[in-house]
Amino acid sequence: MSRLNCICVDESNESERAFEWYAANHHRTGDVVGIIHVHQMPSLPSMGLKAGSIPITEDYHHSIKKSVEKSNALMNKYKDFCVNRINCDYKVLLTDSHHSPGQLICEIAAKNDAAVIVMGQRGLSTFSRALLGSTSDYVLHHSDRPVIVVPRKE
Repeated sequence: MSRLNCICVDESNESERAFEWYAANHHRTGDVVGIIHVHQMPSLPSMGLKAGSIPITEDYHHSIKKSVEKSNALMNKYKDFCVNRINCDYKVLLTDSHHSPGQLICEIAAKNDAAVIVMGQRGLSTFSRALLGSTSDYVLHHSDRPVIVVPRKE
């Protein structure tokens, strides 16, 4: 019986480091890699409630297109990593949201019965982490799955 091991990816070096750590230390023959990416949609310009409807400009359409292209390139990078470096099957678990990536990662992992969630640690300052929180902290404290947080390289 194969395990589905979910690895959270974004464009950061920490994400790539987590993927490489997984390949070297946790992957077993027959495991399937679940590539989780939460695509953050570009925000619409802010306007007050009294302003009426918000016109969607050509620039906004262009920013969405560029954002989707970046996510597709990221997915292709990690699919290639699975095929060419780990030699394993993979499952793309891509979603988009304006909301908390941490909550979505937990939901995706539970829905797909993941054996583990592997993710990199961005290394926010203590102040930033206290003020904003971090995705890895959220997942670590809210997931019903085991979580491996690969620390930043010093």
